Amino acid sequence: MLLRSYLVAGLVQLAAASRTYPERRGEFSCLGALSRPCDWPQPNTPGQGNCHNYAFWIGALPTNKSAVIVYIVGDNPPPPKFARVIIFEEGREAPKSQAYMVGSLPVSSETILEPLDYIYNGGMGGSVPFNVHVFDDVRATRKFFPTPLDFFLLINWTGRDPAAYSVKGFATKERFFPTVEDLTLAFEAGELEQEFKQTRDGSWTLLDRKPEMGTRKLDEKFSATLGELGGKSYKLDKDQRYVEYMGWSFYLAHSRSLGLMFFDIKFKGERILYELSLQEALTQYGGNQPLAASSAFQDSHYSLGIEMKVLLEGFDCPFGSTF
Repeated sequence: MLLRSYLVAGLVQLAAASRTYPERRGEFSCLGALSRPCDWPQPNTPGQGNCHNYAFWIGALPTNKSAVIVYIVGDNPPPPKFARVIIFEEGREAPKSQAYMVGSLPVSSETILEPLDYIYNGGMGGSVPFNVHVFDDVRATRKFFPTPLDFFLLINWTGRDPAAYSVKGFATKERFFPTVEDLTLAFEAGELEQEFKQTRDGSWTLLDRKPEMGTRKLDEKFSATLGELGGKSYKLDKDQRYVEYMGWSFYLAHSRSLGLMFFDIKFKGERILYELSLQEALTQYGGNQPLAASSAFQDSHYSLGIEMKVLLEGFDCPFGSTF
């Protein structure tokens, strides 16, 4: 049980760092409740626009397998733990985002902050040129339609000044229109009639029950469900997220970057795998435009990472499930 409690413990010490070591506030204040370092511009300062620095993400940095194995198979001391912090450094002349490692934890006078580069294969390490642009709420709102629209905008949004952005053209019906006037002329000439009509009434997507046709006996009862006679066939330690089932045992973990992870997987007491996790992007899609395309994001960062939701008992999983 020590494996989970040691490797996936929360970073509760981080928030106190800037208060405990004020002489090092420039390094640690970004970790204290995501506040700003004293030598960085404060977000939303008049005249700053989008050019400021801020902590985007704080999480646990997975400990290297080589260090963990030595610890869990012998009497060696536990390896040090580190936090992974992503800083958006927009205040630089050449803005970038940079991943840092903070440790070792818990925070002490020996804790340091340094660029996190060794886990990346590219030549820039954990540094990525920052080219993210922020729009007002209306422009940033996404809309989803039961019948997709065959309509696209070509937008020039180079640079970080939204006032310089412009629409360079429109595309629909496999035709490109460089100006609003060209698009308007084609529309008024009846050349842009859409194949799928956008309807305001979405009742056709709902279950259409007709009570006037009568109901079947016992129709209001629950359907057949799984019965665990004699109790559950697995053991679970919720605090440690440790599972035992039919000779198998493993630890569960989750992160926004890697999705669901399994650690120290054993069968009949023998370790089969140390870690099993996604660490890859998986997208299923088809078609050359939204009109004909169908996309499903099933990778670690999206569906199984930041957008993972709580299960609904009886719908996503059988009644009586542990989740």
